[in-house]
Amino acid sequence: MDNFGLSRATLRSKALDKLAGFTAKSSSPVAKEDYGNLSKSLGNSGALFAKQSPKSNGTTVAALTNGNGQLHTIPIQTKELEVLLALASSAQHQKDPKHARSLLEQLGLYLGDSYCQKFVPSAMIRELQPSPWEVVTYKLAIAIIDIGKNFNELHDVAGDYLNSYVASVKRASSTITAAMPYNLELIFPLAFSLQGFLSAICLRSLYKESSELQYDLLSSTNDIFAGRFLTCLEEAISFLRISTDVAQTHHIWNTYRNKYRALGKPVGSASLRYYFIETARNIAGLYILPGIAEYPGNKESFLDIMMKTGTAETKINGVQRKSLELCRDIAVYELESAEEGNDYISTIASGKQRRLNFAIQASALEILCVASHFDVYDIGDLMQSIEDCLNTTDNEQKPIIDEGLLSRIFKIMAFLCIEESNIGASLTRIFPRVIVNQNLSEETIQTGTTCVSFALKRLSEDAVISTLYTMSNILVSIPHETDLTRVVTANDRAVRRRSRSLERVSSMGSRIFINAEDREEIDLIFENVIYALAKIVEQYNDNKITALTISVLMQKIGRVNAFTDRCLVLGLSGLALCGAGRDLKTVLRLYSRLNTEALTNKDQDMVDTILDARLRIAKKLQRSDPFFDVYLMDLLDGIVSKGDVQELEHHRPHSEIDSTAREISLLTTALAGLLPSVDEPRYTTDDQAILTAFRNAWFNMVVHGYSRNSDWTKKPFRADLEVVAWNSPTLIAESNSNQFESDMEINTVLRRGSSHRNLDEQRKQVLEAFDSTALEVRSIPYPRLIFLSSALLLESLRASAGDCSKVLLYFVDPSLKYGETAKFMKGVTNEVMKIYLKKVQGKSDIAASDSISSQLRELLICCCHRINSVSVVAFKCTERLIEAIPSALCNRESLFTLLELLTLLWNSCLDEDVDQYSPRSVFVSSKAKIRLELSDSYAHRKTTLKYLHEKAIKWVQLAIDTTPLDMKGLLQSYLAEMDDFRAFGHVVLGRSFAVEMGGRIPYTDNKLASIDRQAGMGTDTVSDFLAQYTWRQVYRPVEPTNASDAGKQLHDFTKINNSLLDLHDKVNHRKLISIAELREGLLRAAAFCLANTVLAPQLVHFLVHIPFSIFTKQSIKLGVSLWLWILNEAPDLQSRVLSEIALGFEWSIRYREGIYSKSHDLVPVLNGKAEYAPSSKEEIMHDARIAGNSFAPHMYIVDMLCSHFQSSKFESRHLFEVFERSLRVALMNMDDASSHPLVRENRFDIILFALRLLEGHNALSSQRSTYFKSLTLTAALTWFSRPPIYPFSGNRLKLKSEFRLLIEVYQLVKRLTVQGLEKELFLDVKQELLLQFLENEIYAISIWLEPLQFVPYRQLKTIIPKRSFEPSPQMVIVAWQVDPALAVYYAKRFKLAELDMQLQQLIIADTSKIAHIPDALQYLLDRRVVDVSAPQLKYLLFWAPVCPIEAINLFMPDFSNNSLTLQYAMRSLESHDVDVTFFYVPQIVQMLRHDQLGYIEQYILETGKLDQLFAHQIIWNMRANAYKDEDMKVPDILNPTLDRVMEKLIYSFDGEGRDFYNREFDFFREVTSISGKLKPFIKKTKAEKKAKIDEEIRKIKVAHDVYLPSNPDGSVIAIDRKSGRPLQSHAKAPFMATFKIKKTVKANSSVRVEGEDEAENTVLETIEKWLSAIFKVGDDCRQDMLALQLIALFRNIFNASGLDLYLFPYRVVATDPGCGVVDVLPNSISRDMLGREAVNGLYEYFVSKHGSEDSIKFQQARNNFVQSMAAYSVISYLLQFKDRHNGNIMYDDQGHILHIDFGFCFDIVPGGVKFEAAPFKLTHEMVQVMGGNSDTQAYHWFEELCIKAFLACRPYAENIIQCVRPMLESGLPCFKGETTIRKLRDRFALDKSDKDAAVYMRGLIKKSAESIYTKGYDEFQRMTNGIPVSYSNSSCIPVDVY
Repeated sequence: MDNFGLSRATLRSKALDKLAGFTAKSSSPVAKEDYGNLSKSLGNSGALFAKQSPKSNGTTVAALTNGNGQLHTIPIQTKELEVLLALASSAQHQKDPKHARSLLEQLGLYLGDSYCQKFVPSAMIRELQPSPWEVVTYKLAIAIIDIGKNFNELHDVAGDYLNSYVASVKRASSTITAAMPYNLELIFPLAFSLQGFLSAICLRSLYKESSELQYDLLSSTNDIFAGRFLTCLEEAISFLRISTDVAQTHHIWNTYRNKYRALGKPVGSASLRYYFIETARNIAGLYILPGIAEYPGNKESFLDIMMKTGTAETKINGVQRKSLELCRDIAVYELESAEEGNDYISTIASGKQRRLNFAIQASALEILCVASHFDVYDIGDLMQSIEDCLNTTDNEQKPIIDEGLLSRIFKIMAFLCIEESNIGASLTRIFPRVIVNQNLSEETIQTGTTCVSFALKRLSEDAVISTLYTMSNILVSIPHETDLTRVVTANDRAVRRRSRSLERVSSMGSRIFINAEDREEIDLIFENVIYALAKIVEQYNDNKITALTISVLMQKIGRVNAFTDRCLVLGLSGLALCGAGRDLKTVLRLYSRLNTEALTNKDQDMVDTILDARLRIAKKLQRSDPFFDVYLMDLLDGIVSKGDVQELEHHRPHSEIDSTAREISLLTTALAGLLPSVDEPRYTTDDQAILTAFRNAWFNMVVHGYSRNSDWTKKPFRADLEVVAWNSPTLIAESNSNQFESDMEINTVLRRGSSHRNLDEQRKQVLEAFDSTALEVRSIPYPRLIFLSSALLLESLRASAGDCSKVLLYFVDPSLKYGETAKFMKGVTNEVMKIYLKKVQGKSDIAASDSISSQLRELLICCCHRINSVSVVAFKCTERLIEAIPSALCNRESLFTLLELLTLLWNSCLDEDVDQYSPRSVFVSSKAKIRLELSDSYAHRKTTLKYLHEKAIKWVQLAIDTTPLDMKGLLQSYLAEMDDFRAFGHVVLGRSFAVEMGGRIPYTDNKLASIDRQAGMGTDTVSDFLAQYTWRQVYRPVEPTNASDAGKQLHDFTKINNSLLDLHDKVNHRKLISIAELREGLLRAAAFCLANTVLAPQLVHFLVHIPFSIFTKQSIKLGVSLWLWILNEAPDLQSRVLSEIALGFEWSIRYREGIYSKSHDLVPVLNGKAEYAPSSKEEIMHDARIAGNSFAPHMYIVDMLCSHFQSSKFESRHLFEVFERSLRVALMNMDDASSHPLVRENRFDIILFALRLLEGHNALSSQRSTYFKSLTLTAALTWFSRPPIYPFSGNRLKLKSEFRLLIEVYQLVKRLTVQGLEKELFLDVKQELLLQFLENEIYAISIWLEPLQFVPYRQLKTIIPKRSFEPSPQMVIVAWQVDPALAVYYAKRFKLAELDMQLQQLIIADTSKIAHIPDALQYLLDRRVVDVSAPQLKYLLFWAPVCPIEAINLFMPDFSNNSLTLQYAMRSLESHDVDVTFFYVPQIVQMLRHDQLGYIEQYILETGKLDQLFAHQIIWNMRANAYKDEDMKVPDILNPTLDRVMEKLIYSFDGEGRDFYNREFDFFREVTSISGKLKPFIKKTKAEKKAKIDEEIRKIKVAHDVYLPSNPDGSVIAIDRKSGRPLQSHAKAPFMATFKIKKTVKANSSVRVEGEDEAENTVLETIEKWLSAIFKVGDDCRQDMLALQLIALFRNIFNASGLDLYLFPYRVVATDPGCGVVDVLPNSISRDMLGREAVNGLYEYFVSKHGSEDSIKFQQARNNFVQSMAAYSVISYLLQFKDRHNGNIMYDDQGHILHIDFGFCFDIVPGGVKFEAAPFKLTHEMVQVMGGNSDTQAYHWFEELCIKAFLACRPYAENIIQCVRPMLESGLPCFKGETTIRKLRDRFALDKSDKDAAVYMRGLIKKSAESIYTKGYDEFQRMTNGIPVSYSNSSCIPVDVY
């Protein structure tokens, strides 16, 4: 139903509509009152007042609406009508049941008389289209239906009103029929009203539950139509039409009749019948839709819904069946009437009447369709009715059928075929017959194809194929002389009929007739057939059918005529995307062939058609479509393939070049249609094939005449080329290290021949664009000329499209950085900028501010590119753009990008101090959406930052001069929008720069710019800028507070207090609180405290207590900011706030939070679990971050207290005492504070605070001052009562901070005055002791800070002059008196013999004081001082346990088997977890040699019972040590002991343990037995050996829980049965195999929740991975086992210092004499293999593997190389690893260097000849990877890391020696007795200071780099063993290394 032209332009009408709608929707009391008033205004009207009077007497609805009261004679006034329509419109929005009932009663009264209502004539009445009776009835009926649907309790009432209306109309129509046939005043209003009523029923439909109402309405309306009413209506219309003298009273009806006709809905019986049959159709459709309570009306046919869902209701109730039978009768009557009136319809009726009649038939057929579904109508009769409709003809026997009716028939048959497949077969036969005889629209064919495909899916595949062939067979060539009327016989299939009623269906449509008058009609028919066929297959969506159809249609091409061929081409475009990828390629190949033929035959129509088809395919494809890249690649390949010739020198005719260019132009048009337009995000891909095809396409275009001034780049081709250019990659691949040079050499497209004319044109273009001479241009080689011309063309077009930034990426390629090519590329860049600036400065679509700013943003980002050549060119381009258009910077996008880049570059430079050896390569700004990749060169970063900062000042000043107010406003916005919460101490360069530039005076401000400098000071506007920024911040949207309203403040206080109580409760119950929630609650409370200091004290407690209760880095950081805010803004609250903070501070100390918690203390290196695994910095730093975050709260608190103390120490004695008490508590508990390396700064911050407080000791009494001074010195000394530790990690910033802090503490301690009583308390000597400790610590940090140049070390000589008191034995005594631990570590720090002697005397004199310190044991057990029988040894009974390896060494003969010593050693071993002692199995087994009292045997047996894996490792090690030879003929002296212990150990296993032992050892024995079975194949080929290994592997069954000896922490779950690999051996048979290992590992992940501190989330996860292992035979693996054990120990040492060093101690386990298992290093290759693969040098390998030296991947690999090279170099020197030829050095895929095969170490060298005299291997190629000489950053890092690694190892020298000493008697050839130990100790240079040790290590590096022995040994290995020598090693390292 339309809106009847209801404009009602009066303001009153519109206002009433809005008011009624609003009040109906709203539930507010005011709205209800307004709605009541509106209803009352209607009730006060005369007409309604008259209608309502009977209601008060209880009259029924029927009585009120019977029309007998003549109430309709009271005309409705305009005002009343406006209110009535407004209320009716609001009914659908009504929510109040009471108002709904009242409204329903009012509207129902009006509805009853609406068909005969009188209206007062007015403008509004005239505007109601088409008549007021229809409008009013329609609106009222709609409103009543809506109320009935929305309110269940009003269903029946609404139905009564509707029934009453129909009853009234029925009575009135009977009156008219009987007495007044020509009473127009009654007939027309009744007809108009009834039409409005039926329209409302059709639109809204009735609900499914109202079956009785539906039946009553249908029945009553049918009775009306069954009488003479419709006849009288037609007679009245005829009377008006034929009457020549119409009376004035009748003239109005003629006017209304004309209105209806003008609106396309003429008044008459047909119109009423149409609405009636539609109502019946809707009711019938409602019954068949499952699960739908309300039919959607004529918005969507129920047939459409059924075709989508494929389901239908199967049952109806009795009332519904009765209604459906009535609908059926109505439909049958209408069809019979239509059949009777066919002659009239075909000859006399107008087009509108015909369409109306066909619509009635269509609705009737739909009703019968539903009826047949519920067996209310015979399906055969229905099909006969359909056939009759299809066979309707005119007088000339031409078919007459309406497209709407035809579409409905298609849908009906599709629906019926859900249950009756025969109907579907009939539809497939009818459809071809119809489309060849009708001029059908595309929409109708689309509907038909949808229905046919729907039916085909329910038929067999044969039926589908038959249908396709039937339709395709229509496409047959017809000779000109043939009669155009022809018959095509279809291949019918016999189908079995269910019942006799279906027999008639089978014969429908058996023959297809084409009846056409001329060839044009046949062409149109063929076009319809092709379109329909393509659509059917497309919707059928079956790859096989699609491929068949494509094949059939392709065969038709060339068989009919040219027009049909073109239709077939277009039809195939729709099918191309429906099948598999090969179908698309087939169609595209056809297009390519046809296009070539058409161009040859000059068939422009076919060329245009193919282009249209390609464009259609392009438009259908979305980027996410899998065919998108397929089609794109085809188009690109098509362009590249054009003109494919190989002759370079051969001249090609320009006509050929031009012809090829024309072909290319057709493909570029299709390509532009596929790709995104220039105003959309560009196409991107990682597919290298597509990227290469793009580049080759541009090369080929230039080869064939495309240039900037050629015809092919002008209109109409230019727009398409700009689109292609917009989406094209650059002609250089950024990922390739040398794309340009490789293209020049191997790209065949660049070398294709061209015409002389084109070459001259290309040279001309190059000459015009570049600052070059003609001679220079002519000398450019042909491929290079084509490349440069292509780049010029592509980037010029891209610039015209609005992108000038991509040209900068060409300079990424190393070949384009320097030389002639670089010069030409700079010319291209210059030309591109010229084009772009000309474009944007003119009237262009890309001249928009956002577009220019977007390009400026890209240029600015390129200014910070990691490659210097890109950065240099980018700065020049940016300069040109800003100078040309300064306002480009006056944009959020560009300006914020510049500011964020400054911040990112600042942060990147800060990395040198934060994480020196692992620079981040990627920096991200979420604010500006920037992802910046930077070089690892800090020098480049600093240079870029400096230059960008200088240029930024110039650029921003230029923009400020141009747009001063806008620029400053943007700068303020940038500051205001930085919503990150940083309390203090954070530098954001972008913000600082914004403030600086915001204060600049614009050049255009003549007044301010004219002010002279005053006293050397300039003028700025910073004050004004900050004032504006401040008020912006002040007036940011916040909840207002009215300070003057006490009630409001009390309300706010209660609300905030409750909020804080809620937060406090969450904290106490350990509930998660986000930092945002915490910040919001505390900020509001703090703001309230400042606004109301009276109520504030009650909130202050929570403000302080809540952050302390959470006690995280973020919570305290937030708290400190708020506390300082209150302290500064509300002095009255100062005492309360500080008191609360002091209480919180003391609470954190008492409950061991922050630095007073030992939970993060590092486990001593030798006490921790050592793992055979690669170094993991992330794991180390994860733990360090957690510890740092835990310590940070105290740092913030102490900094705040110290700062506030300095500002308030003279204000109040009370405040002074608060600070003094807090410090006293902190100092008293300092001995219990953490000893983590990261806590050094925190502890000395507190000491510094205490020293500053002492400086203001006037507030302290003398006694308190002395006590506090003593407490401070004692607390400071607690740091030195532990082993000295080096700084943790590479955070130079923290190290510098600690360095400065300790110097300041040193100076304050030195300034302390000690006099009088204080000297008697030994404060002076305590002061001296502390100064010596501090001096030692400061010097150690200075060496660590700068281990190469010693700059801080030299600076210290002025800060800490040489002191009069040197370390002395007397100070040992002083330290002992303070704390014995201080004495122990005093001696260890200063390393003097006299100090050790003094300490030993003190220990002997009072041993009990030192028993808690394990490190003091060495002094007690020194046999030079303490005798074996000394009474002091009794303290060993309760001495603190030492580390496992030290305990093991106590079993050595050196200690004479003293029972107390052995008991202590046993207790120490047992105190450690078996996971720790597991690591020392080789040493434990060796101690059986000296186990005279059986302690070691007892330990092995007891521990073996507890841990099966330990027992197995012990057994394997015992077996490996049982014999001295691999043939087990020479037993070791330890053999009997080993056999006895093994036997006892195995016997001790319980049942389950015994089974596990048997499974494991049987499995391993089965695996290793393969070697024995392989021995007969020693002389065979590798293939034969491998076949034998694989055969034996297939026999192995993997038992439950078995594992490889080298991987005891994981079980084997599978074996790769084809992984066997024989290894090279002359007499033995070692082999390699791969196993699948299942293990449980700890997955540490960083958990950050909305700004919360990082927390440890230890998750155990089970992983499965493949691991290869080598099973060695004939090699003693014990030495490798020891070497890797020591490497693992070094790994722990490096990890403990947080050093950026990498080691991979893989596992080796000796299992028998001469046998063992070796883990294979994953993803690695030996340097030997690289040489065999013809890699020239290591640097070349890194470039080929990781990219160019500028690439991020290469730099990361280089950093990995440096970190691993430094670690292995130091270890190689200390352990004297030899035989370091290229076969024993590996490189993994991350760039790490790895060492393997440690058969020669300590005191053994290959052949006994010391070829390898260098400390370690450092070849020229290794230096090349690190930059090529000693002045590079990477080489400096290598040196520094070597020195730090060496310094970190020295404190553990004795422990490393202790690992080696027990193995001296093992028979390993690498040992020469105590000489080995002496040399090992000497290599640690323990007699040297840290500075001298650093110099010593650097000397070793220099010696290694300059050594000729390394090269000589590699050459020896090449000659003797055929191991290749690297190319770069062929000459000595040049002298420029040093």
